[in-house]
Amino acid sequence: MTLAELIASDPNLSLINQALINSGLIKEISGKGPYTVFVPTNEALEKEFSNPSLGVTKEQFLNDLQNLKHIGQYHIVENKSITSRQVREDMSVETKSGEIIDLSYENDIFRAGGATVIGRDKLADNGVLHIIDKVLMPVKALA
Repeated sequence: MTLAELIASDPNLSLINQALINSGLIKEISGKGPYTVFVPTNEALEKEFSNPSLGVTKEQFLNDLQNLKHIGQYHIVENKSITSRQVREDMSVETKSGEIIDLSYENDIFRAGGATVIGRDKLADNGVLHIIDKVLMPVKALA
């Protein structure tokens, strides 16, 4: 099972699955890999959309393909399959967007870019999936 199939099989990840389809990133994480993918739950995405400072609705988010792809790439690490056991107290990895996210694992709590990993080490044929409790927002915003 690929990462794309693993995401599609979980009803709690249906919004991120739709975002990955819309952005075209689903094809990439269906490929050979390896990849490490951090995906927010439907609940995390809905919480983000209810935040007035975001300034977009769920529909606007899912249809803004340029920003959708950029934000999606910020959740993907290429050429590495990183499990929680490989994360030390503090480490950084470059995402597909070219930006860095910090990873930490301390006192049995795994964090990625400020999000808490609530479902870790879901292994696929082409990498590893980690489910997170919030959307990671890239520092570099698109114009």
